Amino acid sequence: MVAYTYYPNAGFRASLYWKKFADGHVSKVKASYAKNEALAHLDGWLHAGPDNYTNKNRYLVDIDFHFSVFSYAGNYLYQLRAIPHPKGPQHFAGYRLEVSHNGFLGLYKPPLLLDNPPYWHFPGLTPFDLTSADVFGEMSLWGGEGPHSGKGLVTGNDDDPEFYYLGRGGRKGNFEIHNIELDRPN
Repeated sequence: MVAYTYYPNAGFRASLYWKKFADGHVSKVKASYAKNEALAHLDGWLHAGPDNYTNKNRYLVDIDFHFSVFSYAGNYLYQLRAIPHPKGPQHFAGYRLEVSHNGFLGLYKPPLLLDNPPYWHFPGLTPFDLTSADVFGEMSLWGGEGPHSGKGLVTGNDDDPEFYYLGRGGRKGNFEIHNIELDRPN
């Protein structure tokens, strides 16, 4: 069993944005939300780009993330949980960022026992140096379970220009981290 160190006072909240290498366009990361139970398989996928999906049963919701901070083998790792916009549906509150079997990023309801929660690695992001005024660009996201898990680099999808879900493979870009709110006690 791998031992991770948890830093309860180093967590923070932030918005994630996706910046495409091809044209430099920056889009806020949102989640697909399906109001209709029959569309539940389309629910919770991370999306960055134009909203081509809004209709009476399905649309995109604004979310931010809480970054819980851990360390392992000299790297800072993060568990990311969704924070829905206060005026939107609260369906994804506390859901974790995970990768699906086919490589797409989505929000998943965490199990009752967190034996092996997914961890994400942003090389170069040091949680103890953060301030609320910081904005981090050119951030690559690695993992699913840890930097050594072989899960790989997260990218977008360029196979279909109308398909703006995030996952492994395809369109290249980086994340930006904005609107940081620190959890540290005063």
